[in-house]
Amino acid sequence: DKVALLEHLDLPRDALPNLGSWKADTNFLWHIVHAIEALRPTQVVELGCGASSFIIGRALQLNGGGHCVSYDQHEQFAPITQEWIVENGIPADIRHAPLGPPPSGWPGHWYQLSDVPAQIDLLIVDAGEQSKSIDVAIELWERMLDEGTDRKSTVVAVGGGVVGDLAGFVAATFARGLAFVQVPTTLLAQVDSSVGGK
Repeated sequence: DKVALLEHLDLPRDALPNLGSWKADTNFLWHIVHAIEALRPTQVVELGCGASSFIIGRALQLNGGGHCVSYDQHEQFAPITQEWIVENGIPADIRHAPLGPPPSGWPGHWYQLSDVPAQIDLLIVDAGEQSKSIDVAIELWERMLDEGTDRKSTVVAVGGGVVGDLAGFVAATFARGLAFVQVPTTLLAQVDSSVGGK
């Protein structure tokens, strides 16, 4: 639960707002913390800022001191979130990345990213539909190439429906298709993962 997460990170019980309004559930935040503890990344990139940015920053402080760059589509939200995190003694680098037109033939709106770090050790994708973008897929493909991913590799998607959809697309389109495992963390994603071909 949230209190256990905050205690694990040596944070006060009131360090986070009600997570319902910040789009990050406690299970997702635990997954992020465990990934940072295991990987000890030096560079994290996050698409969609909020409570997760706070938790990422604190987990990085406790596990090697890596750097996180978070992008958010809401121009006013990014500086407010950065100020809140920094006021709590946690470094933050939160940048505005507006949504814009998709590449031709693609549905929806896409993050318009600039100044993306050249090396990314951990990529955290916001659960919003805007994360299902060719820009995010390209970032994942490039990261997979950098890590030496080959036809014997398996893509594991831990998260909700958007994460599963994005990871499934990336797995299917990398090197003529890779093995793919869904680890859905929401009820809707569990149902979605159990039907149809991803």
